[in-house]
Amino acid sequence: MPSVAIWESTQSEKTEPSLRARLDALLLGLALCAVPISIAVTESFLAIAVLARIIAIARGRANLFLPRVFWFWLLWAACEIASWLHSPEIRRGLGEIRHLLLLAILFLTLPAIDRAEERVMVWRAIFLTATLGSASLIVAFVARMVRYRHEIAIASDPSFYVRTGGLLHHWMVYATVEALVFGALLEYWHFYPEHRRWIVPVLAINCLAIVLSLTRMLWLCCLLLAGAHLLRVRSRWIWGLPVLPLLVFSLAPWCVKSRITESLQPGYYSNAERLQMLRVGWAMVVERPLTGIGAGRVEKLYTRYLSPGEAAPAYHGHLHNNVLQLAAQFGLSVIAAAALFLTILIKDIRRAYRCAPDREARFLSRASLAGVIGFLTAGLVEYTYGHSLGLILLSFAALSPLMPEVAPGAGSRRRNGRSIAPSSVEVWPTKGRRIYKYESIAEWLSSMRMSSLRLWQSTFQYERSTPGTSEPEALQRNGKSYQDIWKECLQLRQELFSHLLFHDTLENSNLTISSRVV
Repeated sequence: MPSVAIWESTQSEKTEPSLRARLDALLLGLALCAVPISIAVTESFLAIAVLARIIAIARGRANLFLPRVFWFWLLWAACEIASWLHSPEIRRGLGEIRHLLLLAILFLTLPAIDRAEERVMVWRAIFLTATLGSASLIVAFVARMVRYRHEIAIASDPSFYVRTGGLLHHWMVYATVEALVFGALLEYWHFYPEHRRWIVPVLAINCLAIVLSLTRMLWLCCLLLAGAHLLRVRSRWIWGLPVLPLLVFSLAPWCVKSRITESLQPGYYSNAERLQMLRVGWAMVVERPLTGIGAGRVEKLYTRYLSPGEAAPAYHGHLHNNVLQLAAQFGLSVIAAAALFLTILIKDIRRAYRCAPDREARFLSRASLAGVIGFLTAGLVEYTYGHSLGLILLSFAALSPLMPEVAPGAGSRRRNGRSIAPSSVEVWPTKGRRIYKYESIAEWLSSMRMSSLRLWQSTFQYERSTPGTSEPEALQRNGKSYQDIWKECLQLRQELFSHLLFHDTLENSNLTISSRVV
């Protein structure tokens, strides 16, 4: 049965859509928009946003909300911290613990953007800044091709001269962020066909930058995300997807062709290094399966697990694999906790999609699932958990459909010169974890009646479009029958009435529910 929380509201309370009341949301939005272009700008805005969020919660202008997955993440964090404290060199693991602190900050601040349309607006801004970053990568690639044309002509590995990450500088950081952006772009293309006039050039620039990034992990992720998207929407273009790599190879510049050709060779140095890292990482896990070798100690101990005379890679600070890196550092208990967290997260995202009331919520859910799939796929060949910008954007993508939503028109209120909670009613649906907030009981009841009416009307439209279908069958095909919806309304009315017995002053509370929708 849905649960309801009611706050007192007096007639003297006035709506105050002040900038101060939304400062944390504004700063958080700016931080998220800066992810594809600068880590310094992102973390600066995020630091101010978390401070504004804490002040808003302390002064009662905002409510602390933690989704269900937070408690499973807390278990993961506790296992990781326990393993870190068991490490013989605690200082070396501070970088990994910093990632936990970053995720805790994001759990605290992300509910500040409490409207689905605002989250979609943030995604649009991210698309634009990601396009700016991709355009800078394209310009840098062309400039390096011209500048180092003589060196490239005689080099065995031309990617050394032309590979770049655009405004983010490092190509692996760019690839992690771009994989999340690309998945969301595909979903936005599907859910907002009226915006394709500007989505087409944005998608074209990002796709060109993906090809010129010379990052195999990004190529693999984008192909997988495109295939999953085409399968989901049942597009016939799925049959042309296998031809796409061949088409890109035939049209790509020589540097890209060289990168593709070398990547298919087992003896290519990058392939050999990753195979060696898998072997070394597995040896670390076997030696210390419970607590790991210690956070941040992979680079120091890496050469101990090599055969005599075997050369170590030029960079071996991590193992280029999320699961193996975490297992080697913290042990298998952290992997089990992380697997449980991901299972609950994906389950909640799918539930949010099934219960999504509008297009914005459906887009956020699909973009969330695409982001999680892209991040996990990239983590098979790169330590994406170690990139702060990737974690920030992934948290926004994954948690957006699980955050509370304020009903349109709801604003902050003031009582005796002090802001209080912006809503009078919180409703948790029976299925899903979305929260809907309303200004008064009457507004909530009106919304429930309108939802029932829309379902009733759509049922008759569906029945007319399928001759010979009886009314009960048509109702069942729409998911939940009208009678079931109405029973939930009656149950919720009884629960509301029991809560109202403890409140003397609650304005605009009309509890009358008619026996039918008119």
